[in-house]
Amino acid sequence: MKKLLIFTFFLLFAWQVQAITFSDIEKNKTEAFKSVIEINDLELQVPTVVEVPINDESIERYEFAVFESSSNSFQPSLLIRKNLNYIIPSTVKSNSDNCQNLNDDDYSTYCQYNIPETGIGSVTITETGTKEITSSQLNIQLDQYVALPIKIEIKADDTIVYALSKMTSNIIKFPETKAKKWEIKLYYSQLLRISEFDLVQKRLNNANTHGLRFLARPTSNYHIYYKPDRLADINISTGESANISNNTGIKITRTYVGELNPAYRESDIDNDGITDLLDNCVQAPNADQEDIDKNGRGDICEDFDRDGILNYQDNCPDQPNRNQLDQDGDGIGDSCDGEESRLTEKYSWLPYLGIGITVILILIMFISVFKSKK
Repeated sequence: MKKLLIFTFFLLFAWQVQAITFSDIEKNKTEAFKSVIEINDLELQVPTVVEVPINDESIERYEFAVFESSSNSFQPSLLIRKNLNYIIPSTVKSNSDNCQNLNDDDYSTYCQYNIPETGIGSVTITETGTKEITSSQLNIQLDQYVALPIKIEIKADDTIVYALSKMTSNIIKFPETKAKKWEIKLYYSQLLRISEFDLVQKRLNNANTHGLRFLARPTSNYHIYYKPDRLADINISTGESANISNNTGIKITRTYVGELNPAYRESDIDNDGITDLLDNCVQAPNADQEDIDKNGRGDICEDFDRDGILNYQDNCPDQPNRNQLDQDGDGIGDSCDGEESRLTEKYSWLPYLGIGITVILILIMFISVFKSKK
């Protein structure tokens, strides 16, 4: 009986290990995706366009990657968005520019908001519907390597539905509210790039299922990657696409349950252990997140002396020195270098000592040669 239990345990373990495997190519290209779906039961006789149901509630941004195991390559895919008749037309604009990319359904474009020379920046984004919009969630998708705004406030018509609070996620939930005009005020301490602004409108029904299409081949298994936390498809190339937009000859699959992508890595461009979304200085390592003036921007990303050079690049962060002169090469700018690191400058008598020692050595050598000839 004991042997049977041990055998059963190892059998189950082996099954789990073989349940889902990933190639190196696949892992290297899918680090941005949080979730993955495995499809290994299509049972096709000929190449067929399949459509996999995708629950809209699980989607933060509409980016996907389909990997085919037999060819060890990524395949073209197309998201078919369905049941969108509940969406109320609206216009989205900000008070700081005329950028049209806030809701263009293109994650490769963005609206940029620069930080002011002093203090923190702010921008108000207004969404106005042709009639009242019912919502309880706001999704703000950022460009790559951009931190979240530090604070957010949401107002529906004249009512504040989300009081000014620290922003810790790009998804903000609030009590369900109906309003025609929505104002979202964001405060930021680093360069802000918003790729998509989505005030999620209430559905007419409880679920809104879309479909992801791709050309599947017999005997092949597939992995569908979704929920990227950053722009993911720039490094993923696919072959020539079949006509998968045609609605004839489509095989609708069952609904699959996704799981955590083991290759997923949170975006951390400076490798300081702090994810970009929450890093108070995205562009330079600062694991301590030191922020002495409490303005939401890490000290190494500040320019305390206002010489146009950020602290982490400035060899004298407390004294203006645009030329960054450092004659002794010790890494400390001359403007604030209280100690001369060059020995010949620090000890002015040292050159003369060297000359004296040289003269003595020459005399000793001369005397030695003279004595040896006698």
